[in-house]
Amino acid sequence: MAEENEQRARRMGWVPEDEFKGDPEKWVDADTFVQRGEEIMPVLKENLGRMETKFESLQGEYRNSQEKIEQLNKTLERVVDMSKTASKRAYQRALRDLKKQQREAAKNGDLDTYDAIDRQMEELGEESVKEEPKKETKPAEDGVHPDFGGWHKENLWYGQDKELTAFANGLGPIVAQEIPGVDGKPFFDEVTRRVKAAFPQKFENPMKKKADVVEGGGGEGESGGGKKKTYRDLPQEAKEACDEFVSQGLFKDRQAYVDEYFVEEA
Repeated sequence: MAEENEQRARRMGWVPEDEFKGDPEKWVDADTFVQRGEEIMPVLKENLGRMETKFESLQGEYRNSQEKIEQLNKTLERVVDMSKTASKRAYQRALRDLKKQQREAAKNGDLDTYDAIDRQMEELGEESVKEEPKKETKPAEDGVHPDFGGWHKENLWYGQDKELTAFANGLGPIVAQEIPGVDGKPFFDEVTRRVKAAFPQKFENPMKKKADVVEGGGGEGESGGGKKKTYRDLPQEAKEACDEFVSQGLFKDRQAYVDEYFVEEA
């Protein structure tokens, strides 16, 4: 039995006293070594199991966060592309309007107006190709603008309230189109201002609302006899973009996208 215990102890790492190279006071015989091993090993295995479970959990959280970042980057890319398309459409429509006015001036023999419109078209062309000075700000490693983190700390509704978040994402290309060159904190602040203006009930003190309930005047409605544009009026490429943006929550429904797409024609 002693020989069997000694062999078992050796398999567990034990060595006889004459082979032991550590502190002599820490050497124990084979029976004691095996007994301690049998008492300690279950505890070590349990601790190891907990560590492995925790590690797997952390890996899962990391993968989820990476997927969210990748999805956010794709969404931001889509918003930028949409902003560029909207700006291009706005430029083309403005140019068409100026040419129409110029033809009218030529027809009426109004050379002063003709020349003034010519200068406007030149300025419009210069604005369309003008590049904003490049800022020396270093982008964040995950592709998100460096100012986003500070803004998000002050606007925790973004990402928590689905309705407000989708509306803010939809505002991105609109703000970029209406305020060329806006970037960073000014951009985020403008989006915030418009979100709060559109959903005041989600930001105001409920007790204060009682003082602002009554307002005179009629409701909103379509003015002019023009036919309201619908999803059917979109070109095929715009229909595909519409369906994708709605599925991502950038617009609450198809009509919201249609209204934005044809906003310049209203």
